[in-house]
Amino acid sequence: MGTFQDDDLDLLPQPAAKVQSSAKTTAIPDSDAIENKTAAPATASDNLDVDFGDEKITSFSDGLDKVNPEKGKSIRCALATDILKSKAAYTHYIEHGEKKGNYRCLRSLNTPPTGNEICCSKLGDNYVYVVVPVVVYTNADAKGALPEGPIEWKIGFIRIGRSLYRTIGELPAAITAEEDNKTQLKPEDLDLKLTRLTNGKWDVKALSKKARWRKNPQFVSEVKAAFAPFLDGRKLESKLGRRLTVLEYKALIASLAGGRAEDTDMSNIDDL
Repeated sequence: MGTFQDDDLDLLPQPAAKVQSSAKTTAIPDSDAIENKTAAPATASDNLDVDFGDEKITSFSDGLDKVNPEKGKSIRCALATDILKSKAAYTHYIEHGEKKGNYRCLRSLNTPPTGNEICCSKLGDNYVYVVVPVVVYTNADAKGALPEGPIEWKIGFIRIGRSLYRTIGELPAAITAEEDNKTQLKPEDLDLKLTRLTNGKWDVKALSKKARWRKNPQFVSEVKAAFAPFLDGRKLESKLGRRLTVLEYKALIASLAGGRAEDTDMSNIDDL
């Protein structure tokens, strides 16, 4: 890890970009309000026609999307965990026919296993996932560098495993020790470069000791406003996977009877 100065050190070849207050952002709608609003009945004048490739279908967002770069690609981002707390849970990954995705384990993260969890006994080991709210710099280049001028950003979340969660948490102490100072950094202070490796795992590096968006009060206000619809945590929690009751798990497991749960590919699951 290189010696840190003010920003974008040995990883970035050009001087640090300056944040200007002239940046504009697009307001993110309150997706919960949209989902809960009773739809008006369709009328003869409603145009429901769509064509393949229609952006209003393909670009649909609930306002808090998963940030998941392609293998070999990187993003520059900063954690927003001081605004919205991360969520974590044990999960099972199922891939069988049309059933594919993460399902919340019946075991609570804060309690030891009882040995009676039907999901674990039938589906095998569970895995810890953490969903973390982030601010993504959409105008950063492949190396994580930002151009001169205003930053462009969006909010979202990353879903990470135990290993990457631990690595990110240890970055501030490593920086402090290397610089031999007493500044107490926190993970959300940093700008990070997250790279999706070709094997599906992640690599993380710190780019700056102070996240760029936090340097401008206007951006701070806009980011907080963007996260405001999700502060109850329910939307972020839903990103951990579908939550089932015992009876629903029994029905799911019964539906898998045509194949074996142990045949599910679990490679690299901890860091997907």
